Amino acid sequence: ADDQDGSKKKTIHLPLTTVQVLLNAGNRIDYFGVTAKPHVEVTEIENRIIKILKINHKISITDEQAVGHYNIKKQFQKLTNLFDGVKILTWIVGLGTLIAGVFGISNVMLLIVKERTKEIGIKRALGATPWNIKLQIINESVVLTTIAGYIGLMIGVMILEIFKYITDYMNAGSSDIFFKNPELSASLAGSALVILIISGALAGLLPAQKAIQIKPIEAIRDE
Repeated sequence: ADDQDGSKKKTIHLPLTTVQVLLNAGNRIDYFGVTAKPHVEVTEIENRIIKILKINHKISITDEQAVGHYNIKKQFQKLTNLFDGVKILTWIVGLGTLIAGVFGISNVMLLIVKERTKEIGIKRALGATPWNIKLQIINESVVLTTIAGYIGLMIGVMILEIFKYITDYMNAGSSDIFFKNPELSASLAGSALVILIISGALAGLLPAQKAIQIKPIEAIRDE
């Protein structure tokens, strides 16, 4: 909320006892919330609290309407399942995109090997070992994959920053924030780069194998 001068009002949280004194409410409590410790069943705590309240207020144990209660465990579980589903879908899409990228880089490297047939033949004639040629092709594949992946990673970070700015603007002055501070962790970014390097190496295996099969004399003659 805003004051008349346009400044933002701050939300102040008061202790329950202070509110009771200010409102002259005595010991009356309209409602309260309870959270469970990790690995503790919420439903069990809910039943125990209701039983204690009924005993303390002399309410029949069989009366199901005297004590109002609401358990958000099912709603929370649905929300958790939704995010788990989104996470699985993200992994499927990401892996599919990564596999498509591996095939794309592999095809590009096959074309490069074909265009550099004479160069590879001359290197072999000058004493380059099959391992030298293979390592060169794999290194080039890794570099291409890493650069492309790094650019994609930077674009993703920029999108997250834009989304963060939008959510911060929409949630300004609100204490009821459902979603905030989207970010990419350093560990996840590092894992992504490692996966990209491994994928680049795999993408370069077939072109590298094709390159070492080139015979120097035949390569020079074909050109």
